[in-house]
Amino acid sequence: MTLPLLQHIPPGTALIHIGAHHGQEAPAYAAHNAPVLWIEACPLFIPRLQQQLVNHPQQQCRLGAVAARAGQRRVFHLSNNMKGVSSSFFH
Repeated sequence: MTLPLLQHIPPGTALIHIGAHHGQEAPAYAAHNAPVLWIEACPLFIPRLQQQLVNHPQQQCRLGAVAARAGQRRVFHLSNNMKGVSSSFFH
């Protein structure tokens, strides 16, 4: 997989990828020599994401979410499409 966005980012630039899902872009980031912090809100996806990153030592993942306001409790809605690609705070 190639990521057109990476052509505008200098190689080796550290990135934060929010909404990691299964880390499908990991090989493209690795080819660009980019250290990456992956953030994923769904704990069910973390094992598969960790497995995807095993061969990419510059990349690591964390369970978490990003919201507009710190400290505010929110409900995370997990989509029912079995892939979770539409999961969100928004409903």
